[in-house]
Amino acid sequence: MTVTIYVEGKKDEGKFDAQTARLCFGKLFEKAGFKGRMPSVVMCGGRGDAMKRFTNHNEKERGGPALLLVDAEELLVDDDDALLPPWDLVRKRKGDGWEKPKHATDDDLHLMVVMMEAWLLCAPAQSWTDVFGKQFDSTKLLQPSESHAKSKLRNALNAAVKAVNAHRPNWDDFKGSKAFELLTRVEVAELRKLKHGKRLLERLEALLPASK
Repeated sequence: MTVTIYVEGKKDEGKFDAQTARLCFGKLFEKAGFKGRMPSVVMCGGRGDAMKRFTNHNEKERGGPALLLVDAEELLVDDDDALLPPWDLVRKRKGDGWEKPKHATDDDLHLMVVMMEAWLLCAPAQSWTDVFGKQFDSTKLLQPSESHAKSKLRNALNAAVKAVNAHRPNWDDFKGSKAFELLTRVEVAELRKLKHGKRLLERLEALLPASK
């Protein structure tokens, strides 16, 4: 059986190397123990395109079920600090308004909270300088957490970039496809400490059990 993961990419394909992103996600899943039972990663355009392709997923044609992986874009918080139903978030979120497709289950939508960069923080600080150069100020990076607001996370990344480009310290302009290279450096044990990172890996383990 094949599990297809539709992953949010970028609307501007000219600044986005989908092939590199797909391969780097694949390397992360291989590190997580899925070698020999790898999911099929499909890098999409923006989040709307990912949702559309997930909605149109044909299990018979693809050889198995599908998962959808997108940025949360906002914090998921309740009084008990529990996991909130992802479909509730995207149904209520302005700009999404997504309804769960008929073929989907509550376990098929997965969120990078608040965005992929929060998961990249699970890579060692040395890996950031290895990828982005010695001038990159990894001391500005935040600790891995799904409690960082998007603005706080971006401000920290902009501060880290400033040492490289003081005149235009903008993480979004700077990162390019190298950000996906960091996925291959993420420490899986740290990713599993994040609720939504753990939830994705556990869902894959349930769908793609290791052979005995």
